Amino acid sequence: MFRVRKTWEDAASQIGAFNDLGNAKKVVDENPGFYVFDAEGKTVYPVEVAPPVVTPPQNQSGAVNEKLIWDFLKMKGLNDFATAGIMGNLYAESTLLSNILENKYKQLLGHTNDSYTKGVDTGTYTNFVRDSAGYGLVQWTYWSRKENLFNFARSKKTSIGDLGMQLDFFWGEIQGYTSVMNKLRTANSVLDASNAVLLEYEKPADQSEAARNKRAGFGQIYYSKYALITTSAAKTPAEDQKKNDFFKVLINVISSIFKSKK
Repeated sequence: MFRVRKTWEDAASQIGAFNDLGNAKKVVDENPGFYVFDAEGKTVYPVEVAPPVVTPPQNQSGAVNEKLIWDFLKMKGLNDFATAGIMGNLYAESTLLSNILENKYKQLLGHTNDSYTKGVDTGTYTNFVRDSAGYGLVQWTYWSRKENLFNFARSKKTSIGDLGMQLDFFWGEIQGYTSVMNKLRTANSVLDASNAVLLEYEKPADQSEAARNKRAGFGQIYYSKYALITTSAAKTPAEDQKKNDFFKVLINVISSIFKSKK
């Protein structure tokens, strides 16, 4: 028999007794502050463990993160359209901040981005999986996805708000969306890539044409800023124009020489 109480000694706090451990866990997930105890009074769930050694996320800004995210996605082999389409969606969700808590839950839970992240990292906040609050780059919300994110962060011994960890998790997760990945690999416009992510991966409540255009517009900004700039020696538009002007002059000179000989 598994009993759900605040402490084993506080029998009056018991809110259920179950033969099935899964049912007992479900009640605990719905009632923060309660634990599952076995017949001998041993805590079964959630098991209290020493918080993992984590590296707290550094102060973040979308402007700093954008180049890191662009480079990460490009290193995965995505073309510029796909990379920009993903980034436009991430910006719409989180302004490219990996430690951001969904705005409406800041008041509901009484947390800031930093306090929520710290609470999850240290174990003082235990309802990360089931609180339905969007979090991180993608604004992961559904409990099973947040549970996977939480476990991945623990396995990496990083903060739940760590940018690199979340990018690795995102990349692994989106591989399971086969249709999205196929469209990203063959994307020939920012809009096509953005819509694939919006409609089949993020799936926000607002999927209107206006929302699609807005996210694609964000992506287009990143495309214009980073596309085709692969090395420090890449030509700027001004340099390309100078090159074109040089060839025009050269052609005119050659043409005038041939005319003078006729």
